[in-house]
Amino acid sequence: MDHFIVSEQIFQESINTLFVIHDVDNLSDHEPLCLHLNVDVSRFNVQNRRFVPSIAWCKAKQDDLLAFSACLRETLNGIKPPDVDLSCKNVHFKDKSHLSALKDYVDAISIIYLF
Repeated sequence: MDHFIVSEQIFQESINTLFVIHDVDNLSDHEPLCLHLNVDVSRFNVQNRRFVPSIAWCKAKQDDLLAFSACLRETLNGIKPPDVDLSCKNVHFKDKSHLSALKDYVDAISIIYLF
């Protein structure tokens, strides 16, 4: 690597050494840089990874896909669209009941995938 981009804070507080490596075996026209940083790792928050199961569609058989499709169709048909004009194109519309109804509709459709 022959370039480093760091924030002003890292540049001011964390760079211990920076030097060019002049190696006779280097056939490139670039001279690599070596950067030693002193970073307090206690600043970083590490969280344990959590397994979230998901559907392996590539392993589904045709019967499974057809059953899922039928179940999805039935579930979507059971969700009543809100009593608002869904063709409204006014992005500056601020009616709270209109926005709330649309949000509830989107939430109802979106949660189907979680089952």
